[in-house]
Amino acid sequence: MIKRFTFSMLALCLFAVGALAQSNVGSLVGTVSDASGVIQNATVVVKDNKTGKERTIQSSDNGAFTVPALDVGAYTVTVTAAGHKTFTATEVKIDVGKDYSLAITLEAGNISENVTVVAGVDIINTTNAEIQSTIGPRQLLELPLLTRNPLALLLTQPGSSSNPLQGTTINGQRTSATNIMRDGVNIQDNFIRSNATDFAPERPSVDDIGEFTNTTQGGAGTGFGGPQITLATPRGQNAFHGAGFEFNRNSHFGANSFFNNFNGSFGPNDAQVLSGLAKAGDPRNPRPFRNRNQFGGKVSGPVLKNKVFFFGYYEKVIDRLSASRLDTTLTANARTGLFTYTRADNGQLATASILNPALGTGITAIDPTIQSRFIANLPAGNSSETGDSRNTTGDRFSQLANTQFYHLTGRVDYDMSSKHSIWGIYNREVEDFLRNDIDTTFNVTPQVHQPSTNNFYSFNDRYSPSARWTNVASGGWLKSSPVFLRNQSPSSNFIIPTLVSNPEVTFLNQGRAVTTSNAQDNVTYARGNHLFQFGGLFQNVNIDAFNDASTVGTYNLGTNINTPQISSAQFANNALFPGGVPTNQQATANSLLALMGGIVSSASQTFNVTDTTSGFVNGATQRRTYNYKSLGMFFSDSWRVKPSLTLNLGMRWEGYSPVKITNGLALEPIIKPGQNPIDAVLDPNGSFQFVGGNAGTPGAFFKADRNNFAPILSFAWSPRYENGLMGKLIGNGKTVLRGGFRMD
Repeated sequence: MIKRFTFSMLALCLFAVGALAQSNVGSLVGTVSDASGVIQNATVVVKDNKTGKERTIQSSDNGAFTVPALDVGAYTVTVTAAGHKTFTATEVKIDVGKDYSLAITLEAGNISENVTVVAGVDIINTTNAEIQSTIGPRQLLELPLLTRNPLALLLTQPGSSSNPLQGTTINGQRTSATNIMRDGVNIQDNFIRSNATDFAPERPSVDDIGEFTNTTQGGAGTGFGGPQITLATPRGQNAFHGAGFEFNRNSHFGANSFFNNFNGSFGPNDAQVLSGLAKAGDPRNPRPFRNRNQFGGKVSGPVLKNKVFFFGYYEKVIDRLSASRLDTTLTANARTGLFTYTRADNGQLATASILNPALGTGITAIDPTIQSRFIANLPAGNSSETGDSRNTTGDRFSQLANTQFYHLTGRVDYDMSSKHSIWGIYNREVEDFLRNDIDTTFNVTPQVHQPSTNNFYSFNDRYSPSARWTNVASGGWLKSSPVFLRNQSPSSNFIIPTLVSNPEVTFLNQGRAVTTSNAQDNVTYARGNHLFQFGGLFQNVNIDAFNDASTVGTYNLGTNINTPQISSAQFANNALFPGGVPTNQQATANSLLALMGGIVSSASQTFNVTDTTSGFVNGATQRRTYNYKSLGMFFSDSWRVKPSLTLNLGMRWEGYSPVKITNGLALEPIIKPGQNPIDAVLDPNGSFQFVGGNAGTPGAFFKADRNNFAPILSFAWSPRYENGLMGKLIGNGKTVLRGGFRMD
């Protein structure tokens, strides 16, 4: 019997897959006792307040009981034992990824008599050494949150910090170490993880997340990385519920910024007023326009009472926004080739043509390409905030920064029987942003936008063949496809001008599709005073990224020793530049010469390959297709030595496949047998090969990592002193001492 049991556990560990018990459910643990001690074989009935579903279990020899894999929500716990009054605890709040500890003391009496208490939220952890905090539905819905992104509330939790130079970190760990799971599926951007704690492309909302838990120093069943953030989607119930909302943020009712107000208003003698570009009294930096509407609603209820339930949510954001931009343009004289300077001899303003044939530069007229593509598209300018006000000036204008997206979530639960439940979640998020941070030209409407479509699926199955065994299997995937696109086809070449902001968009398309798949199976087995848990993980990430950057030939305008330019001697020649040009203004004159004449100081273009034999192909995008896999298994034993003491022992194993570039389009230095990798990189006679040769697997950047064993040991002791000094200091079960050791 023991051999069969051991073999079964090992087999389940080997073949079960998932996110290392990164569960979207919680558990109830407790003890039943009376004035004389613990009570064995007491009947514990746990009823879901939302759906009416019940689970029944008997207390063990030391009065302990465990009800694993409970859906998030409120429960009613009823305990009966012969010769005792019936005990009822209402509003027992089960949180995602947490154990709720309930100590039950029965009173002697008739079983028909009832003692009822309101349990509420479990405040003190008496079962393990995990450090956890939960953001519940009331906090999610009532705390002020401008973005309605629940992840922003992480900063309300102990150990979380953020500053303008880095993203949110938890307990000092790198943000890339954070693991965020929703209903058993990782929802992070697994291509760019520099902001892994703050950003999830699935974009959860406070209305489609029931609650979330932040766990550090977790047990053997926690997920990859360090801090674990577990989110749970709300579920339906036997009663219909719904809500709707509309939020509007309008600049008409808002104040201007301090610094915009500090710049004041135009006066009657300002150049902009005299030229008719502004009116006296107009603010120099007006309040940017904004009209943001965020609206939606949610509804939940039964499809078939006590059997099938649903939850639905929809939200849309339409944000019409303008942002103030300051670019640099040419003055009226400069755009005809006249260079304005302060005379070196008396400081008075003077002008001279940099197109003068006497300069001998060969530039005697404005280049036709420069005239049509640049000069003709430069605005007149309306601000002295930038430029030298002689040859260049500023152009301040409002550029659109509109955003729009919609977000919908659906969940269906089916309680097939008292022992078997299944549920599924679907989420879709579609967005489109104008990228005014990429289009830095004079365009009022940016010519670059960022559409993205993100689809999320999660499927779950919970089966309890007996009170001792519970199996929770789940799986799903998230596909995120953000792209950054030009609105117009690029020209055959790009020109980077001097002195002025570029009126042409030089950005080229790029984007990626990231698919993260998870599957998990977690088994709980209660045997006497022990609660065994075991399970495993498989996570697969596929990335398909493209980038057209630099594939169009780019010419940088400027002068150097290899191009025509005006010499220092010529700047001092009174016949060419009356009064002479100060040294600190000579570079501006040469920059204007380079701009007017289209003088190219350097040029560049990137060429990419399309496969390992194509050679460099003109105009081909840089294509990067990656894959990496993670596999893990765990086993843990939570041993209730006595009602006041719990010991937890566990072991985790994690294995990581090499990161592979599946199209093979990457190079690596050849590392000879016995050679130090650094020496191979620095070897002037070294050579390259396609990635995978050193690891022995085509496309692999390194070898597989399979030796990651992590023991976990912890305890939770809640001493019970009823009298004396210790009774006053510690109390009867009111203080918990916890500690442990674990490896990540």
